[in-house]
Amino acid sequence: DVLSVFGGSFTLEAVEAVSSGAGPCFDALGELLDLRLVELEGGPGGERYRLRRLVRDFASERLAASGGEQEARARHAAYFCDVAGRAAAAVADADEDRARAVLDEDYPEALVALRWLREHHADGALRLAADLGWEAERRGAGAALVEHLEELTRAPVGTPAARRDALVWLVQLSSWSPLAGDRVGVIREQLSEAIALARTV
Repeated sequence: DVLSVFGGSFTLEAVEAVSSGAGPCFDALGELLDLRLVELEGGPGGERYRLRRLVRDFASERLAASGGEQEARARHAAYFCDVAGRAAAAVADADEDRARAVLDEDYPEALVALRWLREHHADGALRLAADLGWEAERRGAGAALVEHLEELTRAPVGTPAARRDALVWLVQLSSWSPLAGDRVGVIREQLSEAIALARTV
């Protein structure tokens, strides 16, 4: 049931993070593989797992009914916040190869965590969105992240450093949009706030 918090594929490390307190998970995962309820996939970063869609829908209903959904989703979000934070730190150290190795295949799952955090922990969502900016830029897929950043930066949430980073990525990603010409005034205001926060921090 806990595996239903994943929207796509996931690693064994991620399984261990979200099933904390649920006892040993390796044997249970092996049993799910034997029953063909979970699929094993290979990828550049190693083996990954995926819960079959119909099974995930059923398991998600069970998890919600058990009362454990919020805790499982909070652990899921915490794990991917940590992954994204480590990747962003690598980018700050000018080590993009290490950053890609840390986050690459987990980016879609980090977006799942971001959607949940927006509703339950806006401060954490702002930090995660800022940490995902470089990967959205690298993928040329900034539109989805811009929507999150726009919504989050409208409210006074997050630490000054997180807000500064979020605004910098918002400005950068928005500036490449075909609609940027119509939003020059808004983008200029966002950049001014980011600069002011940078001076403060």
